[in-house]
Amino acid sequence: MICSSEIKNLRDSITEGINTYRVSLIRLKDENGDRLLKQLAEKTAGDLTREDIIPLLFSPLMGGRFGQKERILRCIEVLKNAETIFPQNDIRKMEAILYTFAVKFLDDDELKSIKEAVAMTKLGQMIWNDALEKGREEGEERYSRLILLLTKENKNDLIVKIASDPQYREELYKQYGI
Repeated sequence: MICSSEIKNLRDSITEGINTYRVSLIRLKDENGDRLLKQLAEKTAGDLTREDIIPLLFSPLMGGRFGQKERILRCIEVLKNAETIFPQNDIRKMEAILYTFAVKFLDDDELKSIKEAVAMTKLGQMIWNDALEKGREEGEERYSRLILLLTKENKNDLIVKIASDPQYREELYKQYGI
């Protein structure tokens, strides 16, 4: 089990009845995430290896002077610089790991900063594009259902009106519960 630097009391076993469950603990608090980030920042993008990047992903769980938010932001910057070296899919997965740590360990205000940083990455762009596509699909579905209902009720004249008047269309969405 990997433990964050925030954990004070570590338990490596739990007893339930006659069973005792044990895990191996990996405590990263004693590792210096700041030093690791500094070393990686000093390397040029071409010098980075997978062996350099993997520990980077765990730096939010490590100790150090900087807080978790700052370490996550710095990790995102390192990953942006590494986009030319590693496959895009690998970079997206690494960004997703960092975002997961952010959601787990940061408060809402700190998370907003991370969200802004992620939004400027390819992962953020992919999430944005997916949300836009889903919104379009839902909008088209609502529009189609309204047209079908109006056609069924022989209110064909209203179809032209909803096409040209978004406010009236919203009123009909509410009226028909769409």
